[in-house]
Amino acid sequence: MPAGQTLDVLVIRTVQATDPTPNSLFLSSFGFNSLANGTGTAISATASAAVTIFHPSVTIGLGVSPTTGVKVGTTLTYTVTIHNTSTTNSPNLVFNVAPAASLTKGSNVVTGLSNTNLQHAFVGEFVWGAGIPVNTKITAVNGGTSVTLNKAATATTISQVYFGFGPAIVGGIQQPFVPPPLGFQIPAATLAEMENLAPGATVTFSYTHVVTATDPNPLTNRIDIFFYVQNTQAHPIAFANRIHGPSNPVSTGSTLSKTMFF
Repeated sequence: MPAGQTLDVLVIRTVQATDPTPNSLFLSSFGFNSLANGTGTAISATASAAVTIFHPSVTIGLGVSPTTGVKVGTTLTYTVTIHNTSTTNSPNLVFNVAPAASLTKGSNVVTGLSNTNLQHAFVGEFVWGAGIPVNTKITAVNGGTSVTLNKAATATTISQVYFGFGPAIVGGIQQPFVPPPLGFQIPAATLAEMENLAPGATVTFSYTHVVTATDPNPLTNRIDIFFYVQNTQAHPIAFANRIHGPSNPVSTGSTLSKTMFF
């Protein structure tokens, strides 16, 4: 290496989910000799760079009241608590909702979606909204501003579609989809917070269900919610931008005699 010359060494490393933070990820030692035949003075230098890694995560708590002694006509109140448990240096979490979406009765194509909606929607993802049948999922993410669903809408024009629901992935295995009960809606104020949820923030909302004669016993419910990290960076496939928060299951006993999920 002639005097006055510069040697650039490019080190590329993919951040791993198990990496600590902060961490000196890039630590390299370079050794040279002052003579080409190796008989000169040894010269070495060490280069390092500290990198701060964020770890996004979220927890979902679910409660129900009452839990026992209910009958047909009893109103159950479910309370959902969402807590952003990400490290403090993480970007905010976002729930993928499409407030300007349009889906007409008899149609299975959701239009009016933004580029952001489409970037964080995927084939096989379940969607939810008033007038959208249970177990409806995306079959195609189309160009432009639309997605195609496997089921057609059963109501007139729908103006709010949620993309961030389960199913849960446990041990690499997809679990059965457990949708929220019919009539489930996220309050507008809560939805606004869920679209920009800062590390350490908590949001809580409630919804109700009136027990019917066809409900299972025990009446079991759980909600799986997905968020994504609010940034514009491309995430490696191995670390997809899908932050999952499965809730705990809750049950209410009644005089009914069937067991299933709703």
